[in-house]
Amino acid sequence: NTPWTSIRFQIRKAWYNTYYFYFLAILCVLILFYNFLRLRIKRLNKIASVSQQECIIEELDKAAYYIERNAHAKMLFQALTIKLYHIIQNKTLILSN
Repeated sequence: NTPWTSIRFQIRKAWYNTYYFYFLAILCVLILFYNFLRLRIKRLNKIASVSQQECIIEELDKAAYYIERNAHAKMLFQALTIKLYHIIQNKTLILSN
């Protein structure tokens, strides 16, 4: 073994360890995010029916579309908040075109 091959091996080992660390960090974040979403979905199932959840998803999709089209964010999210309040609290479904 020459000193050069051992240095190359150490560099390669450090490189693998770095990416392994990043992989583990991302995996931990994904697991935490999954648990967070699972708890939120359980809470949403208690306060909204399936049809209400479909309306909520549709309104969020519309809002995301308008944000992509450079809508005024404050006004858009204020209107979205009011719509979501009426969907959840008043058990009113907003019919869309």
